[in-house]
Amino acid sequence: MKRNIFIAFSMLTAFIYVKQLKKYQIQKITILGNIMTTKNEVVKLIPKGMYECNAAKIRRNMIKMPWVADCTVKKVWPYEVVVFIEEEIPIFENANFYITSVGKMIKKDSREYPISRIKFSGKFVASEIENAFKIMSQHEDLLEKVDAIHRKREDRFDLNIKNKTIKCLDGDLNRCIIRYLSLPKYIPNSKNIDLRHPQRAVFY
Repeated sequence: MKRNIFIAFSMLTAFIYVKQLKKYQIQKITILGNIMTTKNEVVKLIPKGMYECNAAKIRRNMIKMPWVADCTVKKVWPYEVVVFIEEEIPIFENANFYITSVGKMIKKDSREYPISRIKFSGKFVASEIENAFKIMSQHEDLLEKVDAIHRKREDRFDLNIKNKTIKCLDGDLNRCIIRYLSLPKYIPNSKNIDLRHPQRAVFY
């Protein structure tokens, strides 16, 4: 008799549990802060029911994504999950990678980052890009103005700054930037500023 009562009670509990699971199915997923992380990528990590939804586990999986620097996952009962994403911010790019504000390199795919950043062109190796990142990070005011860094040949490169071309010698980026920033406020309205000579600037 007791056994039958126990079995009946267990079946009733299981029935109620399954009914509750069906009742609290996730009906809305709100994603905030994403630019490069797609909704489909996030939705794949979230189960169908609120009871199975483990916010900490979802967060751990989210921060493994290349563009996610950090995130917060919240369950809003009875039917919603909210995901707040803090994405990496690229400030450089070359043909194959985006380089973020903390020096992380993210491999490019078919998605184009919609916000402007400094473009590398020419034959730069990874160590040169990392070095340029460290130097440019010391001059935050200039970061917003530089559009591109072009390797012209082995011994020199150009900085493109707001429709101006700054000509620099290879391995001399920091000195070139310091010289450019120290130029008088009123300089000739020229498209090219040649700073390759150590003691004079040429405008043309």
